[in-house]
Amino acid sequence: MANTACRYFASAVSRGNQDELATLVVFFRRHYHRTAWAVCLLVLAGAVTLHLAWPAVREKNAALLFGVLGTVQGFVLRSRFYPALLKGHLRYRAVIFAGSTRVVAFAAGLAALYFTGMSLERVVLWHVLLLSSEQFFLFLRGRRLVPALAAKAMDRMREQEILGFARKNVAATIAQFIRSRIDTQILAFFLPLSSVAQYAVGVRLPNLAVDLSNALFGGHLLAAFTSASTRKNPGQLADDLMMMLRFSAWVGLSICLVLFIFGPAFILRWMGPGFESAGTVLRVLVPGISFTVVHYPAYTLLSALNKHGSLVFLYAITALINAVASVLLVQSIGLTGVVWSTTFEGVLVGVLGIPWYLDKALHLPARRYLGGALFKPYLLYACFLAPLSLSAAGFWNPVSYFEIGVGAVFLGVTGLLMGYFFILKKSDRIFVCERIMSTFKK
Repeated sequence: MANTACRYFASAVSRGNQDELATLVVFFRRHYHRTAWAVCLLVLAGAVTLHLAWPAVREKNAALLFGVLGTVQGFVLRSRFYPALLKGHLRYRAVIFAGSTRVVAFAAGLAALYFTGMSLERVVLWHVLLLSSEQFFLFLRGRRLVPALAAKAMDRMREQEILGFARKNVAATIAQFIRSRIDTQILAFFLPLSSVAQYAVGVRLPNLAVDLSNALFGGHLLAAFTSASTRKNPGQLADDLMMMLRFSAWVGLSICLVLFIFGPAFILRWMGPGFESAGTVLRVLVPGISFTVVHYPAYTLLSALNKHGSLVFLYAITALINAVASVLLVQSIGLTGVVWSTTFEGVLVGVLGIPWYLDKALHLPARRYLGGALFKPYLLYACFLAPLSLSAAGFWNPVSYFEIGVGAVFLGVTGLLMGYFFILKKSDRIFVCERIMSTFKK
């Protein structure tokens, strides 16, 4: 619902249609309110069931905390369309400020509770206070953008179009979720549970890289691409996409390079001896996951153009290929076979799937896409920086958190500097400098 609201708000705002924006506000506010009440009722029913069914849960106040936290989350949903409205107006700064402030304050609160006496009740209370404060701040910023017009009734065809977009969004999300969870099910069926633990630890850091890339180049770009699609032709949209792909490759591959070099050492320091296989899992997964990291702007543009339903078919086919290959390989080479199968799937989606869909949607030639988004960045990071860094890390052999941190920061900065000069165009570098200067001035 959030991405759907963001997309249609941005479309109305970019066309200056205040009547349509007023209608959309009423439509999405009604759906958010219905969802909020449904969540509250389900949570309360679940809390009562827990309280009556399990005495152990009742003794630890878990049902009460579950009910309180879930009910608050439900009421927060009532105001969640305000962040979507802010994004639709391209007011990202307020949303990012509110979210990052909540995360920092929560971490600081946990540190304070660690020294003053931590309990589940205090953690939940602190979380609820920060979540409510964040939403109240966004409500104050977002309500100014609600049109002061009487909303017209939305016609049936328009409503079906919006709900159809939302259904495709849900289907693509579920397909991606299933696709990313196949490995653990296959490992649990064919191998001892210890292999699942190794895989879970090894995939942890690459998944953080994917989440970070999604935060930078995923949903936040949806409103911008939607706004651009109402004013620009497919050729201009393709130019915008190529620019964002250069940025995502620049940042994303620098992160993946750091994980590939220092990830195994961090896992050994974090988990201790016995998790060497988790480091191998990480290094095999990073190349495949890097394609997901780089391609996030492409996923977002397909959503902005309402062509993201095709991704469901792509994810289903590649997930099936991954499952069959994993079942065959796990019986011969074990854990590594499943991981290599997943990496192959990521490469398949990045090299064949996404370029083909973009060619259909934007008439963007695969040669231009692959050359600009993949060949040059991967040539720099995979063929030049990775071998040099791997040799240096092997010679240095970092062990402590401090050594790993210093090495990771040094390599990350080196990767960003190299990418700044060899991946970004001159216009991209000027844009980055202007954005940095404007941030410091504000």
